[in-house]
Amino acid sequence: MKWMIAVLDPDSSYRDRFLKQWKTYPKEGVGLNWYDTQEALAEVCRTRRVDAILVSPHLAGDALESVIQAILPPPILWYWREGNDAGDMEKYQPVSRIRQEILHRLSALPSHEPTVTRGGKLLFCTALSGGVGLSAIVQALAFTLKNHLPDKNIFIHAMQPFSLPECAIASVPTAQETYTLSDVVLSMRMPLSDVNMRLASCTVSRHGVDSIAAPKRAADFFEIREEEWVRLFETLKEREEWVLLDCPVGWLWRFPALLSFADRMLVIRHGESDQAVRLFLDALPYSWQDGKDALLDRKKRTPASSSLSGGASPLTDDTHFWLPFVAENEHASWERVVQVMQEQESLQEVVSWLLHS
Repeated sequence: MKWMIAVLDPDSSYRDRFLKQWKTYPKEGVGLNWYDTQEALAEVCRTRRVDAILVSPHLAGDALESVIQAILPPPILWYWREGNDAGDMEKYQPVSRIRQEILHRLSALPSHEPTVTRGGKLLFCTALSGGVGLSAIVQALAFTLKNHLPDKNIFIHAMQPFSLPECAIASVPTAQETYTLSDVVLSMRMPLSDVNMRLASCTVSRHGVDSIAAPKRAADFFEIREEEWVRLFETLKEREEWVLLDCPVGWLWRFPALLSFADRMLVIRHGESDQAVRLFLDALPYSWQDGKDALLDRKKRTPASSSLSGGASPLTDDTHFWLPFVAENEHASWERVVQVMQEQESLQEVVSWLLHS
């Protein structure tokens, strides 16, 4: 474990509820044990490492000080905040939020052990024009991929300076999404900080798919340097099995280095000619991989549908998909649009391509 946390609190009823919830979350290299008395904590500290202690304010005093002084190296000390009691971590809030806060604090410190990497893959999703449902398609793909890989980490990142609450997996502000992409970037600018841990503290999940909220200030997005974007996606690929990057074409030209992390590419078009697609692909600092990259047309498949054969970037039928506009034309909610997309056979074919090519 990177970090060992001890909670010192005699509240057994709260303890049981807390630990039941805590165990449902990924460990992220953090071990946590609960102790009801100072004597029990002191006994454990004689033989085990304790890096931080979270204490009930009712146990503060000389006895606690003597326990702390006997621990080498001395641990970080945090206090619960209960009602009007003095303290620096709110006790009566969702365990997910407490976990985020603990990870966030630890991420500012040098860790004891290296991060275990997963060697994930990144699917780079873009479109030749706006209004084709890029973000909805990427979300539908992520949820479908999660259904096929329930034990794997799936992550979406949308290259947008702000999040719309109705269509983002992670949006701000809400109680559970206090931390944003800005906090991750700040960690990159701090010497010795653990960027992987900071990512864990800022990540929120929806239907098992992870994401990070866009900055609270759109200006912060534009201040992120190219090398920071590079480090972000390096770290994401270390943490996740699949990263789906939702990148509108405008941001693609602004941050071409992002393509260096792409293992696969999915290009979405609606009405653009084959020649336009070839010109677009030829302009990218990316070598199209036949069989590994794909085109998605927003229309029904017809016998006359082209596969871009004979051009600079050939496609086979195995990497050319068709997804007609469905719920978008019915003024449906965002969630309904994504749900209907998930039900389309063509989207299942895209996921099958990802998993088996």
